[in-house]
Amino acid sequence: MANDDRDYIQSIERGFAVLLAFDEHDPEPSLAELAAKTTLSRPAVRRILLTLQRLGYVTAKGSRWSLTPRVLSIGGHYSASHSLVDAAMPRLVELSEHTGESASLGVLDDTDVVYAARVPVRRIMSINVSVGTRVPAYATSMGRALLAWAPPETVDRVIEATRFDKLTAATVGTPDDLRAELARVRDQGYALTAAELEEGLI
Repeated sequence: MANDDRDYIQSIERGFAVLLAFDEHDPEPSLAELAAKTTLSRPAVRRILLTLQRLGYVTAKGSRWSLTPRVLSIGGHYSASHSLVDAAMPRLVELSEHTGESASLGVLDDTDVVYAARVPVRRIMSINVSVGTRVPAYATSMGRALLAWAPPETVDRVIEATRFDKLTAATVGTPDDLRAELARVRDQGYALTAAELEEGLI
């Protein structure tokens, strides 16, 4: 839907932009940081935060803001109403027990992969991933696995919208590089990445 559509409510768009600006890399941003991330004015971000605070979705800690557990209810409603999650969970548990590793289910959302379900394995050192976590599809094995067998029009749309930021020295940097990786995934039947999302992460 175009942003100038008279049925489009821009204030809701801005509210979600602020909510999505909270992530695992910056879980307690300041108002100024949120304004910079969302490109909204500080007064606008302040009004949105105060509204979300009154609704119980964010809380203030001095000059910092953080999400409350209530936001989990949004994703929880999705999981509870989505048969894919129900169907996948037994397989994820089986896979995790067989490999001794965490197992996850992800879905494509625009240019990202969103974790829809996860069976974690407790370790001294582990990756901080939970249901609702978003990662760029182009730089992750899950994203490439999803794209490798996605319809061509979906692949074209995602690649066209992807910024191809060099997250590490190993991150694929061009559409052609990603298409070559997707062809490799289809040939070998699985996807692997090494230190493309974060240094040292395989």
